[in-house]
Amino acid sequence: MQVKNLLSGLLLSVKNILTLHNLTYLITSANGYLTNKKVNILQQKINPLMLFAQKNTFQRFPQKGRK
Repeated sequence: MQVKNLLSGLLLSVKNILTLHNLTYLITSANGYLTNKKVNILQQKINPLMLFAQKNTFQRFPQKGRK
């Protein structure tokens, strides 16, 4: 009887640990997904600005060729 209780307790502990692990994984995945979404949105906004800045910089300061 004691062994059975011990085993069921052990099994419950393992289940709890696995559940915690799964929850942690889910939270981490969701966090990563949201971070990627934020980064993508930022990149979409920043890229045109960077291109604009690069074009204007090269027009204003033409690079000299090597002699």
